[in-house]
Amino acid sequence: MASVTLNFAHQAEFHTDREANFTAGIHKWPELAEVVAGARRVGPIRVVTDWHGYFRQSAGPGWVLVGDSGHFQDFTPGQGISDAFRQAE
Repeated sequence: MASVTLNFAHQAEFHTDREANFTAGIHKWPELAEVVAGARRVGPIRVVTDWHGYFRQSAGPGWVLVGDSGHFQDFTPGQGISDAFRQAE
């Protein structure tokens, strides 16, 4: 799976031509473009335009939530598992 992210202020522009803008986004990272060169997408381009992060109560008597179970954050940096390991430690 390959994805691109953009500033929400530019989302209307992105939607004018999802295919071209997605491809342009992939090519901003040459190493990723090389990996997916020749690949064939098997589904539509999916977009997430209306999500909101949140935090839950993360601990109580005899229990604790770590990482993504304790909150929902921007998924693009893949930080959830790192947060979980750090918080568990």
